[in-house]
Amino acid sequence: MNISSFAAKLYDNNDKVIGIFETLEKNFGIDGNTFFQTIADLRMKQAVEQSPALKETNIKTKMNSPQYAKCIQSKIADKPEPWFEVEKQLLTSFGNWAEAWCAFNIWNIHHKYHTKNTSSVNYNNFEDSQDEQLFIDFVVQRVEEHSNLYYSPHSPYPMLLPDIILLTNLYTLVWEQHWYEILYKMEISLVGTHFILAQQNNHLDYPVVVSTALINTYENSEDWLSFAPFFRADYWHSINQNKLTKEFERLDILPDMVKFSEIKSYEEFESSLWHSIEKKSKCCEVIRLTVAGNTRQRIFLLYLCQKRLMQQLHNFGFDVAFTIIEQPLMLHYYQSLTDNEYIPFSYCKLTPESAKSVTHKGVWVVDKLKHALSQCRYQHYKTATFDKLKQHRLHGNEPRHI
Repeated sequence: MNISSFAAKLYDNNDKVIGIFETLEKNFGIDGNTFFQTIADLRMKQAVEQSPALKETNIKTKMNSPQYAKCIQSKIADKPEPWFEVEKQLLTSFGNWAEAWCAFNIWNIHHKYHTKNTSSVNYNNFEDSQDEQLFIDFVVQRVEEHSNLYYSPHSPYPMLLPDIILLTNLYTLVWEQHWYEILYKMEISLVGTHFILAQQNNHLDYPVVVSTALINTYENSEDWLSFAPFFRADYWHSINQNKLTKEFERLDILPDMVKFSEIKSYEEFESSLWHSIEKKSKCCEVIRLTVAGNTRQRIFLLYLCQKRLMQQLHNFGFDVAFTIIEQPLMLHYYQSLTDNEYIPFSYCKLTPESAKSVTHKGVWVVDKLKHALSQCRYQHYKTATFDKLKQHRLHGNEPRHI
């Protein structure tokens, strides 16, 4: 298990970038994230003015568009010249402005612990394991009050859980998977209820956190990502409405007299469905699920975190968990199941280049998926997943839905 080469690059090979990060607040008199967000908002607004079709696209598409590239050739009106100079310098080191923004926050977390002179650990002698008994899992409520220290594969320093969760989200979801929207909502990684999977090792003072997920309960459903405007727009395509409502009726969380046949739009169906659910306390949302490690280890951790997470959701009394999934290996495994363990109810190609990668909104049926995973050894999980992947490729990589 190696510390990210990206972190090493920031510390060892890019003094110019570090110098900019260190002086942002002093030079401009505003918080660093405010600086990055202000430029991002203004530049994306300029790009949309040139091409209104960009309005409904995600941040990645906007920032990688020809219109955005044209905008950054000149300074932003009413902003000082030094802003433009910093923007140009950072864009020579990063692929786009969101990458620079992400890197700033990664650096900020590393710097926070680096300056404390806390003891560091060398992971080179720490072996990845697929022994399930070496892993512990738990759910932390009010993670912002949790004071225990843990290690992360992304840092050599022991850290508090909120910082590990945010760091993991930044590395995996933002830097690797380009979910740049998370940069606008980083604070929710630092508070609330989170699932944690950690690996124990006798040679380390603290467990190593290898997987995290945010669990949102019904009390704050108005803030759920599943119900955000971007995820309820017209370009989302509705599927499996009957399958979903029948499963909710089986679970006795939806009255069997509710009829949705007259509902035409996807957004109207989803709103009506949620408002019709009588036992909302049996529902939750799980987002920002991450695993950390090399490719081989991530496949195993993806299996184990789902297995342990379903047990935890069951222990907390949840019947269904709303979720948003783009990870192909998760979707391929669900396609191998036969009893509505996972029900997608809408899908969307979020970027023009994502024809082979479709994002799904759906629900985990907790009791069924818990049972399937508890009866499933890792080797069987991997075989079932990759068999579906092979079938997917034989069909010309066309998006397939469950």
